[in-house]
Amino acid sequence: MIAPALERSESARIYYDEWGGRTYLFSAYDENIWKPVKTMAVTDNRLFINTEAFRKLGGRYIFSRIKISNVEDLGFDAVGCFTDGDSPYEIYVYRLAV
Repeated sequence: MIAPALERSESARIYYDEWGGRTYLFSAYDENIWKPVKTMAVTDNRLFINTEAFRKLGGRYIFSRIKISNVEDLGFDAVGCFTDGDSPYEIYVYRLAV
C-alpha cells in the first residue's frame, strides 16, 4: 500500500522495511514528520499511497500531522482538523470516499 512513497524515499524505505513494527503513511519527501510540535512546516504535502490497496485492507480513515494537498485525487474527503490545548499536535482527518 505504501510502496509509492517508499520508492521516493530511501530513508523511509529502510526505516519501514528494517523495522516495520508501526503503521505509517509517508509523504516520501520530508524526513522527520513525527517530531512532537504543534505545527510543522513541510516541503511537500502530497501523499503517495495505493488507494485500492488501502480500500482492500479495510482502510477508511487517515489521520495526518499535515494537511494533505492531493486527498481528492486519491479518493478521500477531508473530515476536519482537530487539536486540543494540551496536545502537541494538530490532526487532520480524511475519510475514504464511497
